[in-house]
Amino acid sequence: MTSKLIRIPKILYFRTLCLLLNPKSKGLDPYQGSPFRSWATSIVPGRKVSAVQLLISGSVIGVGFRSWIQKKAHLNGLDCLVFPRSKKTIEVILIGEGKDVESVALAAWKGPAKAKVEKIKEKWFNKPRKVSLPAIQPENEEILWSGDSVELIRTTIKQLEPLLKRPNQFTQTGLFSNAGEIQRAALNKNLSVARFSNINFLLSPNHMLGLQQSQTSRVSTTVRALTDHKHLTKEFLVSKGLPVPKGMIFTKWQDAKEYFRTCGYPVVVKPVSGSYGQGITVDVRTESSMEVAWLYAKKYHEQIVVEELIKGIDVRVLVIGKTAKAALMRVPANVIGDGSKTIERLIDDKNKNRLANPRLAKALIVPDAFTENFLSRQGHSLSSIPKEGEVVFLHLKANIGAGADSINITEYLHPDLLALAEEAASSFGVDDFWGIDLLVEAIDKPRHSQHCSIIEVNSRANIYNVQFPMYGKPVDAAQELVDYLFPENITDESYPLESIRLLISGQIDDTFFEDTVKLARSFNLQGSIQSGNNEAEILVHGRKHLVAAFIFKLYSPAEGQVVDNLQISPLTASEKELSSLFAHNTGNLLKPETPTAEEQISSFDTGSFPVTAYETESFAGDIDINAQLFLNEFSHHGLDGKVIDQDVIQIFNDNAAGIAGMRHSSIFCDKICERVYPAKYLLSLNTLPVPRGIACKAGELQRGLSHVKHINFPCLLTGINSPANTTHIINNKKELKAMWGKEKSKGTKYLLLEETIAGHHVYVAIVAGKYRGALLLEPVTVTGDGSSSIEQLIEHKNKLRSQNPWYQDKLISINEEVLATLHELNLKPDSVPHAGQAVILEKKYHWQWGGETVNIADYIHQDFIQHALQSVAVVPGLELAVVQMVIPYPEHPANRQKWVVSKIDVRAPWAMFHFPWKGKQAAVVHNIVNELCLTNRTKWIKGD
Repeated sequence: MTSKLIRIPKILYFRTLCLLLNPKSKGLDPYQGSPFRSWATSIVPGRKVSAVQLLISGSVIGVGFRSWIQKKAHLNGLDCLVFPRSKKTIEVILIGEGKDVESVALAAWKGPAKAKVEKIKEKWFNKPRKVSLPAIQPENEEILWSGDSVELIRTTIKQLEPLLKRPNQFTQTGLFSNAGEIQRAALNKNLSVARFSNINFLLSPNHMLGLQQSQTSRVSTTVRALTDHKHLTKEFLVSKGLPVPKGMIFTKWQDAKEYFRTCGYPVVVKPVSGSYGQGITVDVRTESSMEVAWLYAKKYHEQIVVEELIKGIDVRVLVIGKTAKAALMRVPANVIGDGSKTIERLIDDKNKNRLANPRLAKALIVPDAFTENFLSRQGHSLSSIPKEGEVVFLHLKANIGAGADSINITEYLHPDLLALAEEAASSFGVDDFWGIDLLVEAIDKPRHSQHCSIIEVNSRANIYNVQFPMYGKPVDAAQELVDYLFPENITDESYPLESIRLLISGQIDDTFFEDTVKLARSFNLQGSIQSGNNEAEILVHGRKHLVAAFIFKLYSPAEGQVVDNLQISPLTASEKELSSLFAHNTGNLLKPETPTAEEQISSFDTGSFPVTAYETESFAGDIDINAQLFLNEFSHHGLDGKVIDQDVIQIFNDNAAGIAGMRHSSIFCDKICERVYPAKYLLSLNTLPVPRGIACKAGELQRGLSHVKHINFPCLLTGINSPANTTHIINNKKELKAMWGKEKSKGTKYLLLEETIAGHHVYVAIVAGKYRGALLLEPVTVTGDGSSSIEQLIEHKNKLRSQNPWYQDKLISINEEVLATLHELNLKPDSVPHAGQAVILEKKYHWQWGGETVNIADYIHQDFIQHALQSVAVVPGLELAVVQMVIPYPEHPANRQKWVVSKIDVRAPWAMFHFPWKGKQAAVVHNIVNELCLTNRTKWIKGD
């Protein structure tokens, strides 16, 4: 309470400074023309931080805006105070580091999903300068801007006058998203759909497919890495004979400046990867503007592309299944003068129209410092009053998220330009869905009659831009995509009949059983549910897609009910005689058989495995050890290589350069596996056992505390969507509260609470549908010799670890965790364990020093190899992964022991297989390169 009382006066003090010392200018130097306020800001107490007062108007009351912006502020280390000013306005005070305050203030324009922001008025104290004033505009420097490009846009707008008489009016309301539209279209097609936020898993009678937003699981990580890298994309398209802007990529300012001085044309400066127009500056013609653009782009990536500015009209063509389905002209944010209103007021009026459009409501025109700078090139400012009919552009970013107008011009665009987009899309080898961005001088001329270029390709383009254009005919691109992916006519009878048993556990009561009966009957399913103590057995029979929909609904029961595990198995022939009406039966709950005492076999013994000796040269250096393994393998094939970005290697031979991936999945696979919980659903759906557990939002600590008694201590807590998905062993409620708080403070959005399973941690490598190795992972342990202290034993172990290329940067240190672990054992670093006494220094699951791996490829039972292969196969598009299992007896059959698949890892460090602590080496990277990289999955930029 005391800290809160101290914080409020501080916030009110900075609020007063915002009101008194708000600078006049909104440009790159906000204090230009405000010398007194600049001076006063430099001397008042608190001048080392920035503050802003935001008056936010619109649908911002009762939609979670307050808690949303408070969380944003907290994650950015800002002080924040929020209070209502009227029925439609709230006031927000933010205090902290200038760039962080600006970031949160900009994010406020979008707000949480249910909010609709109409206007934000800002008043600043100590507003950050973008660059020093002399670097913006020396007196002897000519002010230039892209008048020629603007004239082309104006000419085209005149061509389209019949189309632009009035904006489209839409009756649809609610929240729209790419994933939501895919889900709607898939249900229209009668597909089975499981949706997890922005991910959809689609199942038809013939095949399954995953989509992350609009990108399908058939777009590999290699293709995605190539298209995310703007400069490599250009080189690839050039090798296919397609037109792109001239340009180069730079990491050093001096090199970029020298290129700019000699290139002889205006340029676009942008980060090598990114989206939504972030970091892009268009029409850079002066050296000072170049420096400003360089610093802006550097905020988003270390590598910067400098390329020629192509004057013209920006058109995005959506290509679905090799065919251009829609073309959207995107006109950079602009206003049209009426002779009486200022540009700032015209922006407000235009934003009101955008708020009525389901797509544009979250894409308002937001003036910033660069807007003021761009207006000044045209002789305007935000307070200028343009004459009637004058079109004033606020910048030249043709990005709808940055306020651009959207016009469907499919019927107006020359067929050859549509064909150009189709050629670009097909060049990547995946024909599902592409957004191809063109810059053209004229929309009604073929490519060879004008200067036109492909400026970007996007395999995850916004799918509902064309569904809700500002002008022109709407196109249901989501339905077009789903119909292409699943061309067959699908009826209920298309799906086979299925009979299965479901074993469910969680927090469930009579309400759950009643709801389950109603749900099953709504899907026309036959069978029964039998209840136990927070457990249930369901026998169900029906069409496969309806059974799948039923199972998915069971994972999200009504409020107050929790399902933490769902295991599926097929019914026997005698059990398939199910009641025609789904019913709730009473009686004893059937349980799966468990091993008898006589069948309990002693745990797998790794003590007989000697520590592996290595003579391999050190891998320490700037290049990651995993990347070095790939470079070495390519070298064995006579190919030079270099790492160009995360998980991507460029390889070279005599006449060709190609892009090869160190991972082989898709963004759908990555998200499914990283979030863990969706992967558990797919595994369960395919009869694979997973640990009991629930996923909670970071703010649902009480839900976690309530549920932990059902899975018992010790349990596991994993932060999902956190900087690192670290798993912690939790022994009691106090530890759970503490670790939950730590994860939440790191920005973790979701937490996974799971049971612990007794057994060995086994990692199985699957490459291109084949088993390629298995490791058993044990905690780091030192074994007493009767004379050496624990500290000396650690020192000896570190000498051995330093000789292992995988472990050489994972040396053991005596830190707080080790001291706490030793304390639990009544030991200290100087304690001398007796001969043969094992002292465990590292906790399972946490693997602080990478554990100690044992190659058990020759010992693991074939059952688990088959289950690992099946685990990877259930995730569409996944070709390379490590399946993590917990198995009591890895060398014995699976059906007589309790084991689980704990995780599918798509970012596995392959060096751990190459350099195990014990056992022989497994050259997994050799298999990856031969079976995945050196195939048609590599995209060659030059040559054949």
